[in-house]
Amino acid sequence: MSKQRDLLQKSITTIVIVLLISITFTPFISAKGETQVYTLLTPSIFGLKKQQINLTSEQSEKLEYIFDDLQEQLKTVGSIEETKILFKRTIGTLVDNGLLSKSDAYITKKLLFSSIVDRFYSFISKILNVETDFNKINCWIIGETTSSVFFHPILRRIFRLPINWILPIAGLTYFRFFADISFGSRIVLDMEETNYWSKGWIWTNNKFGNNSMNGTFRGGLSMIKKSWLYDEYFFLGVYFFLGIGYIKVRNYFLGLALLVDIYEKQNNL
Repeated sequence: MSKQRDLLQKSITTIVIVLLISITFTPFISAKGETQVYTLLTPSIFGLKKQQINLTSEQSEKLEYIFDDLQEQLKTVGSIEETKILFKRTIGTLVDNGLLSKSDAYITKKLLFSSIVDRFYSFISKILNVETDFNKINCWIIGETTSSVFFHPILRRIFRLPINWILPIAGLTYFRFFADISFGSRIVLDMEETNYWSKGWIWTNNKFGNNSMNGTFRGGLSMIKKSWLYDEYFFLGVYFFLGIGYIKVRNYFLGLALLVDIYEKQNNL
């Protein structure tokens, strides 16, 4: 019994050490010369992982080109299988251009294309008793947008803080389970409202078909206040996003989402 207990303790110690090493030494992308700093979100076994990366002007232009080209390719994509093939090919392209590490790409593929993740999304939608249009549930999603903020889905309900402001605990790398994404915001000052809309394009697909939006829009799921101190609100358009995201002034992202609802701006607004 004593030997079994010692063996168990050694096994637990080994697992803890491996996990700490994987958290502490997070792979990152760096580049020499004039660079731009992006926040990169990638899936991990702990949920979404956040890291800062430096991209050269050439890499930033390449990132923009990749997503512009994707927008054209999506016009001919219909089935879920075609969507998965395009996503896998895009992940490979990001790696080839130094925009994503091979280790992050490997984990991303393992999680995004896992039947376990698919069953998890189906389970969560039933638990939350989601009632909406079928084409908005359990979606593959890809987009290029402005005025978007990625929120921790649990902590935002407690602290109302974006991912960019969540501080690491005990010096560890940032980890979170999924993200909610807002599109557009509203500021109320002296009883006057000013609306800021998100611009760009978003494409989604699930077993009921695909949808696309290109232009000016905002989130249609719910509106949350940024904090208790300021009258600034964000329009949430995506719940429980899991995938890759490049966050800057213009945001690029692709992955899975539990629920998506986007409201297009009308001409008279």
